[in-house]
Amino acid sequence: MCQCPLCKRVFSPRPELIVNTFVSDLAADYKTLVQAKASPPGTQPPETADVPCDVCSEKKVNAVKSCLTCLASFCEVHLEPHWRVAGLKSHTLLDPVKNLDDRMCKTHSKIPELYCRTDQACICVMCIKADHKGHNVVPLEEEYEAVMARKDETVANIQKMIQSRSEKITEIENSVDVSQKEAEKEKETSVQVFTDLIRSIQRSQAELVEVIEERYRATKQKAEGFLTQLKMEVAELESRSNQLEQLSQSDDHHHFLQSFPTLCSPLDKDWSNVSVQSDLSFEGVRGDVTLLKQRVNEIMEELPEIKIKRMREHAVDLTLDPDTAYCSLVISEDGKQVIDRDREQSLPYNPKRFEACPEVLAKEGFTTGKFYYEVQVEGKTDWVVGVVTESIDRKENIPLSVENGYWTIELDESIYIYACRNFIHTSALKTTLPFSS
Repeated sequence: MCQCPLCKRVFSPRPELIVNTFVSDLAADYKTLVQAKASPPGTQPPETADVPCDVCSEKKVNAVKSCLTCLASFCEVHLEPHWRVAGLKSHTLLDPVKNLDDRMCKTHSKIPELYCRTDQACICVMCIKADHKGHNVVPLEEEYEAVMARKDETVANIQKMIQSRSEKITEIENSVDVSQKEAEKEKETSVQVFTDLIRSIQRSQAELVEVIEERYRATKQKAEGFLTQLKMEVAELESRSNQLEQLSQSDDHHHFLQSFPTLCSPLDKDWSNVSVQSDLSFEGVRGDVTLLKQRVNEIMEELPEIKIKRMREHAVDLTLDPDTAYCSLVISEDGKQVIDRDREQSLPYNPKRFEACPEVLAKEGFTTGKFYYEVQVEGKTDWVVGVVTESIDRKENIPLSVENGYWTIELDESIYIYACRNFIHTSALKTTLPFSS
């Protein structure tokens, strides 16, 4: 289907385009006239200033006029006969033009004096008998007058289009300015919100660390108190043991009997139920902070740009496996492209090969985790992309369902079909790119 970029009319099949040389020349002349009016007096338009005189033999002088009858350009001196000689006065003169030969009829090498309104082309008298027989043909001057009559309307329409597009340019530029201001404001607000959140989290982190350290210091101080008492009692008991050993070596039985009860008496402190409990667990806080982190990630992934960016962090490089390709599929040498030729090839038997539908797997397999890859499909209105269990049936035509080992996204007649509900990773997974014919 072909569409005109100006009027948006649709053509099928594509028409054979023809350049309207007359209108093109008219537009060029109008452009020259406008530039001449805008130029200071005594200056020539740039496109005509360097057209040399075709008659000058030595030093070429710039031409002042071109003659469509003579198909030559003349300087002021060599143009003089066209003002004086009667036969030359009827020639058509115009401002200097380059490549006058291009204005000749390419078929008959004659000057175009007629205009074919049917084909919108300038033609010579010989063309009427050949390619333009029966067409609406008028003299070139008549068509010129007709077009010139519509010139003002055309110029007005062009000015309206210029005005309309200028207004649209201003509108879009204003929209860009407004969008920039909104983006700056939104960016500033978002940065401030996240800065406040980060500061709040950092402050909470510092407070939590301080609480942990205070609890540890209290526990340590309590333990050090117990240790001091225990060490004192150990020293007391060691002293008693030494005294008993010394008394047992003495012959003073009276002193031994008097001291023994005191040395053998138990200490007052019962340490059997004394312990130092470490209350340093903050699992609840950590769990809540983890949930907060997950919630922030969920909120951010609601933006498609951020979601796709994070998905691409799990990108994998896949290569198609020709040993699995259906007999109508052709795999490229680098293993990155597959084409369905819609005709079967003679291929050797392979237990890995699909024999019922045009499907192909990638060489790389996955058992767990996240992975991301992109597939570009061209020339297909139906396609299926996804992953399958390695143990799927490759010899029979089975439905693409989770129960049969397929976890896929399918486009069928502009309708997306998903097969991913209750999918269980029971075995190694491989990427599949089945292209339906």
